[in-house]
Amino acid sequence: MGVTDEGTRFTLRLPEQLRDSLHQSANDNHRSLNSEIVTILSSRKVTDAGSKKALIKELSTRCQKLSEDSIQVLVDLSQRMHS
Repeated sequence: MGVTDEGTRFTLRLPEQLRDSLHQSANDNHRSLNSEIVTILSSRKVTDAGSKKALIKELSTRCQKLSEDSIQVLVDLSQRMHS
């Protein structure tokens, strides 16, 4: 058996381009893909409209490092989440 921690395992399906962008970001930050996703999610607790605007601003800043295709994937996902 492998090493376990206090986390819960689950399967996450991502568009390939988003996965590739997250993987690159993880490499840039010297983290595993899992750690990168956990770090991003942990730092983003959206509870109100002001927080959502701050999140959008932060995502916009981070997206400047991403390719146009990856940005479009994020925009599409965001729109689906809010419709």
